[in-house]
Amino acid sequence: LEIGDILSKEAYVLFYQRQSSQSMDDIRIHVRQMLEENDKIKVSLHRYISREWLHRFSTFSNPGPITNYDFLCQHSQILPRRAASLTDYYATISSSLWDFLYEKFGGGPSSSELHYCLTCQNEFQVMKRKREIELRAFLTLEGQLKRLKNNIPALTYGYYMPPNVIAKAWIDKWKAFVEENEFEPPGSIDNNIILVRSSNTCDAKLHLRPSQYVELPREAWLFLQSIYGGGPELLCIPEDHPSLESLQKLIAKVNEKIVETLESLKRRNADGIPLSSHS
Repeated sequence: LEIGDILSKEAYVLFYQRQSSQSMDDIRIHVRQMLEENDKIKVSLHRYISREWLHRFSTFSNPGPITNYDFLCQHSQILPRRAASLTDYYATISSSLWDFLYEKFGGGPSSSELHYCLTCQNEFQVMKRKREIELRAFLTLEGQLKRLKNNIPALTYGYYMPPNVIAKAWIDKWKAFVEENEFEPPGSIDNNIILVRSSNTCDAKLHLRPSQYVELPREAWLFLQSIYGGGPELLCIPEDHPSLESLQKLIAKVNEKIVETLESLKRRNADGIPLSSHS
């Protein structure tokens, strides 16, 4: 569908359905007239414009400046993540119609040719590879943990201590990144937003904010923290959360138990004794 389908049909109908300012009514009428004139004389369509912005122009009393960055990169070339379905994001219009809309609303950037941007394409491939590696490694870790819990649970942190927690806001951003709903990775982990102090005194207890966090195995926490950094590390203990010092002592003891279990299994394997977590 081209500009005529977007504006002279959808917007022209909506023109009568929505109450808007007289100035916008006049602009829409003028655009429709230009479309009709261009169609009669078969004017060449040399400019690209955002379908999303045209939708706002059709329905909003103030669509704001033209924004073509939903299909163009910062260098005014093809946005790599839109390349596979590029025509879904732009329409073509005449230079005269572009000039009219630009004069009324500003924005841009103006685009008369579409080319691939090597700089952004390289960055896109780097991010694509990053999300693929992270997601594959995370799913592999989940599978390994599941097998350990079934066969040798004493080799997992969850056998000895509560699961870790991570800010829901952060994990949602990470999921959006690896599922290709966001281009940029989430940045460092910030668990401070899910902590609240019981008072302002030096001996105040730390509590977790309800519904602001997600539980995950410590192994998964270590995986994500090794990539993105941040913290602090927190356990799923909603009230009176242990201090950093107490948490470090607990983790050290658990690490010792896991190492002891691993060494015991190695000795039994060397002696030809079948491995089992229950014997």
